[in-house]
Amino acid sequence: MTSSASHGHLNGSNSSMSAIPNFDKVPAVPGMPHGYAWKVWGEGDQLGTLNLLTPEVVARAAQENIRTGDRVQIDWGLDSVDVPTNQRKHFHHELIYLKEKLGVYATDDEVHLNTQTSSQWDGFNHFAHQATGVYYGGLKHDDLHSGAVDKTDKNSMHKWCLNGGIAGRGVLVDWVHWWESTKTEPIPAANSSYPIPLSQIKEVLAWQKTELCTGDILLLRTGVVRCFEQASSEEKVKGMIENDNFSGFEATEESKRWLWDNHFAAVASDNMSFEFRPHGVKGGIASSPNAICVF
Repeated sequence: MTSSASHGHLNGSNSSMSAIPNFDKVPAVPGMPHGYAWKVWGEGDQLGTLNLLTPEVVARAAQENIRTGDRVQIDWGLDSVDVPTNQRKHFHHELIYLKEKLGVYATDDEVHLNTQTSSQWDGFNHFAHQATGVYYGGLKHDDLHSGAVDKTDKNSMHKWCLNGGIAGRGVLVDWVHWWESTKTEPIPAANSSYPIPLSQIKEVLAWQKTELCTGDILLLRTGVVRCFEQASSEEKVKGMIENDNFSGFEATEESKRWLWDNHFAAVASDNMSFEFRPHGVKGGIASSPNAICVF
């Protein structure tokens, strides 16, 4: 990737994609900071940047990138986080034997889980703009929880599924592999709140010879999962409950602009929020998005 690729380039023939504004030209949303892209795809939109996964973009991604047909699982096990954060409930799986009840040899599964305790996509109603309590598209927190709106419909993830789901060109930014292959000093501890600067993200992409395209799904490997899986029970409690700090994408105005101006369909990471923690850094994204549509 060259440095000019940080501006992205448009794929496909969908005319609406050519009209996507850069960050400075994102239409203003009254009462919200600049950069909330709630008007880019029109009133009532519930897809955000997933609108970039057009048939043309997805088809081109498949034609240009699928070579072997190998499949790779990238989600975490439902029970992998045995020390959940923020006092969330633990995953519970129960086998229901049906022989006595139905007279047949059969088994049901009952699963109880908080969707934040393992791999997940954060929906648009997960984390609001904190100063106003407003979610994507202007949905108010109080309306969502008072019954004023259908909480199973407004900003619901099933709208993503009805649109075809999240399928496109995944771009792995393997920051861990890059660091351990190019540097002599030890990699920063995953629980050290190390802010991975945009300059290093660009270095990784160049080192990997990765070129970015509009509609890419950006996957950042920070090493948090590796650290968690190698930790003792005591270390997990200290890291997940007492401190809850970890490495991640640096929260800066420059980072925010780069994410938007490259027109990613979504972003994800192997940490708990894509950004590093603690949050609240001035000029940062200031929330916990796994999909940048929440901007």
